[in-house]
Amino acid sequence: MYSREDIKKKFENFVASYNTEEYVVRHKREHSLKVADVCIDIAKSLNLSKSDCEIAYLIGILHDIGRFKQIEIYKVLDNNSKLDHAEYGYGLLKNGLLYDFIDTREYDDIILKAVRYHNKIKLEYDLSEREELFCKIIRDADKLENLQRQSYENYELYKVADKNAQISDDVISLFYNNESIPYDKINNDLDRVVNRIAIIFDVNFSYTMEQILSNKYIEKYLKRLELVGNNKVIIEKMNKYANEYLKDKLKEINDL
Repeated sequence: MYSREDIKKKFENFVASYNTEEYVVRHKREHSLKVADVCIDIAKSLNLSKSDCEIAYLIGILHDIGRFKQIEIYKVLDNNSKLDHAEYGYGLLKNGLLYDFIDTREYDDIILKAVRYHNKIKLEYDLSEREELFCKIIRDADKLENLQRQSYENYELYKVADKNAQISDDVISLFYNNESIPYDKINNDLDRVVNRIAIIFDVNFSYTMEQILSNKYIEKYLKRLELVGNNKVIIEKMNKYANEYLKDKLKEINDL
C-alpha cells in the first residue's frame, strides 16, 4: 500500500480538480481527512494490525469521494438528491479511481463495500466478517466526525429555520424504537434534528460511544439551536433517552 502521506497527497490532487473556492467542497475535503483520522483511532482502539489501520485510513479518505460530483451538479450536500454519493463513489472507485490510491487489489472488496454501504440506513448486506468490520468502522467514524463538527461549525445545514415546526409522528415512533431516521421520513428542520440524535442507534464500538458521551457532542449541538417551548422539552427528553441508550450499550460491551 501507499503511505498515508502519499494517499493524502493523491486525495488533495483529486479535490483540486473541483472548485475549492466553494465552501461545500472545502467542507467535504476537511470532513474526509478528519474521518480518515477517526478511522485510525477506532482501528487502534480495536487493536487492529498496522496494515488494517492503513486500510481503515484509506476508506476514510475515500468514503465521500462521490460527494464532489454531487456538489458539482447540485451545488449543495443534499442527501435526498437523485445522486447517491456512496453509490457514485463506489462506481468511480470500481472503474479505476481506486488504483490511484492503492497499488494492490488485495483489499478491493473491503474498500469498495465500505464506501458503498457507509451511508445506508442499516447495514443489511451479505458481508464477510472483515468486510463488516470495516463497514462498521467507517460508519462509526463518519457519524462521530459529523457529531463533532455540528457541535461547533456555523453551517446552514445544521440550523433550524422553523423552530415551531412539529416533529413528525413517524420520526418519533422510529426514534423510540431505537432506529435511525431515513431521509424520506424527514419533513422539516425538527425532524432533521431528531435524525441527527438518532444516529447513535447505529454506532458499534465503545470508542465511538465514549467519545460522544464524554465530549457531549449532542448536547453542544442542541444548545446551539436555541430551541424554545414544547419542542425544546421534547428534544431534551429525546437527548436524555439517547444518552441512556448509549450508556447501556457501552455497559453491555464492557461486560462482555
